[in-house]
Amino acid sequence: MHSQQKAAWFVLIVIAGTLVLYVAAVPALSWWFHRTMAEAAGPALGVFGLVGLTGLESLFYRARRDAARGNDSVAAMDERDWLLSKQAWTAGMRVFWLAFCIAGVAAWAYLYYIRGLERVNVPVSIFPVMVFAGFVLLMLVRSLATLHYYGWKASDAGR
Repeated sequence: MHSQQKAAWFVLIVIAGTLVLYVAAVPALSWWFHRTMAEAAGPALGVFGLVGLTGLESLFYRARRDAARGNDSVAAMDERDWLLSKQAWTAGMRVFWLAFCIAGVAAWAYLYYIRGLERVNVPVSIFPVMVFAGFVLLMLVRSLATLHYYGWKASDAGR
């Protein structure tokens, strides 16, 4: 399995684990503090701090030792790997910007059309949440695109 595949699986596991913990934390906090689930959903967002563990994916990109060929170390990525990485980042950024723009317009449309507010003031506190959710979406799509480009199996990317 290639180092980019390992890193992509790691990111997917971290994001999936965080989502599972959030879904479990909301009812637990609701029960523990005797509040509704809607009131417990806000404090349970602290679980998303675990997404910061995706920063450890750089540990998968170390240079490999190749004692059989007599080389001291082999580069972790070649030209093809850089190209696939660039394509995966591009796919992630496309989805991020699309979702970010839709979320910005959706917040305005909700306040104007559904709530019926004539003077629409989008709360400032919504923008950090949009950026953080966009980051999670970017990492998720980038990892899925990486696995798609390399193949989903542990075939070491055709090597």
